[in-house]
Amino acid sequence: MTELLFAEQIKQATHVKVANYIRKGILTGKWAFREHLNEKLVSEELGLSRGPVRDAIKQLHIEGLIEIPGNGRPYVVGFSDKSFADWCRMRTYLETLAIQESVEAGDSRAYHEMTEIVKAMESVAAAEREPYIWLDLYFHRRLVESSQNRALCKLWETLSPCLYTLLELIAERYDQQKQIGMHQEILTHLQRGESRQAIDCMTTHIQAGKQTVEQVVLFSSGRG
Repeated sequence: MTELLFAEQIKQATHVKVANYIRKGILTGKWAFREHLNEKLVSEELGLSRGPVRDAIKQLHIEGLIEIPGNGRPYVVGFSDKSFADWCRMRTYLETLAIQESVEAGDSRAYHEMTEIVKAMESVAAAEREPYIWLDLYFHRRLVESSQNRALCKLWETLSPCLYTLLELIAERYDQQKQIGMHQEILTHLQRGESRQAIDCMTTHIQAGKQTVEQVVLFSSGRG
């Protein structure tokens, strides 16, 4: 399982890796609110052509972390307190609906895979932070996919890149064993068809992550 996830990471397009680099910089204050994000300087810093950097900036514009005005000079927006709260609320709505539809679908194959993911998380938690983050993200992806709702899966793809970056940023503050327990609890309720209990566990899980992120991320002064 872990090896497959690393293979997936290695296959990532260059602009996806660049977007993660820039996203992390925005959220930790490398680039300040309203600061111009110079495509040429970033490409030189990373030793890349400007194409992947340009594509990364477009991705971050879609995510709302960067604005591209009419003059084409992108500038940093980042997360304000409100926009981050909105992001967390949207994630909660999405995974709540996914849980409800997952219980209705009863996708036993997905639940088996999620069981294997939790086992893999337990095996790597102590020593391998990066595989753990990928497994954490993959658990939530499979949960959404188990809803068998294509629209939800597409929406998840818009949230997951930022979630990966946030998980990276809070990794050192993460109580991994506690988080593994939360994942297992969510899965147990799904397997029992207990959507309400699974949603309650998921809401608690997301709220705990939100509180940890708020200790790490440098929020912008913007209102949006």
